[in-house]
Amino acid sequence: MHAFIIRIEGVQYPAWMNQVSRFASSGALCVNVLHVLSGFLITYLLLAEEKSTGQFSILRYYLRRTLRIWPLYFTMVITFLFFVLMVMQAFGFTYHETANPWSYFFFWNNFAMLSDGFPYSPVLAVLWTVSVEEQFYVVMPWLMKFFRKQRVAVFLAIAIVSTLARIYFRNEGTTLFFHTLCIMSDFAVGAFIAWLAVNNHSWFHRWKKMPRAVNFGIYLALLVMIVFYHPVFDSPLATIAERLILGLAFGHVILDQAFGENKAFNMHRIPGFVWLGKRAFGIYCFHQVGILASVHLLKAMNWLQSPWQFLLLLPLLSFFITVLIAAFSYRFFEQPFLDLKKKFEISGAN
Repeated sequence: MHAFIIRIEGVQYPAWMNQVSRFASSGALCVNVLHVLSGFLITYLLLAEEKSTGQFSILRYYLRRTLRIWPLYFTMVITFLFFVLMVMQAFGFTYHETANPWSYFFFWNNFAMLSDGFPYSPVLAVLWTVSVEEQFYVVMPWLMKFFRKQRVAVFLAIAIVSTLARIYFRNEGTTLFFHTLCIMSDFAVGAFIAWLAVNNHSWFHRWKKMPRAVNFGIYLALLVMIVFYHPVFDSPLATIAERLILGLAFGHVILDQAFGENKAFNMHRIPGFVWLGKRAFGIYCFHQVGILASVHLLKAMNWLQSPWQFLLLLPLLSFFITVLIAAFSYRFFEQPFLDLKKKFEISGAN
């Protein structure tokens, strides 16, 4: 979706692309999915480890998260904060990076973007979600350890605080999107459905046996909310409730795809779905690289003129380049760290 939103200096975009960009902006909801999924996966693995061994190790947990996220993340940060800057300036190109390096090194760049604005590089801009994820990774296991018997209350409290934050910042759209307090209900929803699943709660059994017709209706409602995102959520009340409503809908999809007995459809049967899923972090990190490369390549070939080139050729080429880079990164760079990560996993907890 970013392929329809990004604007490159020197490229003449037709006026109708503004409407396409407005529609494509709902693609940012992928971030909601990412946060709900993270809340689910991390909580599920911690609870499964606890169920298997009697407790979960916070140290092992931190080591696993570090080996999965940090190698590629810090490679991207160092490359685009320093290396690309030196190369571009050496060749006489304009490149004035405004990002605060410390905000990337200490994972608070979502707040830095609110106070200082967006970085010059769009590749660095999208990494704000990693900061939010890391903030969650640091805090959540301690909350689960200290409030072992009140975990559901903790998840509920997080959702309530997040909703109150959205009420407070209801007129500040950028803050609603980037501020940790305004979006942490996503993690709470994911954590709650993980708790239901690991504990075989009665709600979990009713949920996974939901009739296919009801299941299909929820998927259809979610599709309508995504396609008509702006009309549906373009009011003060809807703006406040949006995150929680969509979080619950995405949580349903995750629970249904993982455990549902009457799925509306099975995503795992989509060719390449699992393969792409394993490389999802790289795809996310590199997708702006793929878009930028595609735009400059098509511009050089004078192939950004007609509607089909903007609407079909640009996104397809961007996707191809992004997946190609992510696949190369996964195989030759990330894989050794993933192999090391397995040494800190608990047998039976996955």
